[in-house]
Amino acid sequence: MLKIYKIPSEKLKAVKAVLEAPDRKDPKTGKWIVNEWVLRGYKLVDAKGLGLESSDSYVYIKADEDFFKRNEQKILDAGAISLSGEEFEKVKEKFESAESGAESSFGAIFG
Repeated sequence: MLKIYKIPSEKLKAVKAVLEAPDRKDPKTGKWIVNEWVLRGYKLVDAKGLGLESSDSYVYIKADEDFFKRNEQKILDAGAISLSGEEFEKVKEKFESAESGAESSFGAIFG
């Protein structure tokens, strides 16, 4: 499952705090609580880096439905907005275009 979130510039710091939070020990159980955003691997890019005219940033992540059930609310509470419809498709195309461009550049180097 693929999700893309838009992050208004004034919410970027709060959202990054969720995305980059360090693993921590639960004081009650003593078990480690792992930041699944870091484990799953997401892409955070500002709009200009995708060729869009905006001051927003975007998070692109592929994960299973259970991941989103456990973790999505934290990023939404921090100010991220889950994209859908036409805006989702437009931003998805920009991410995939940038990714394929990077792959072909890499291939040209090592050809």
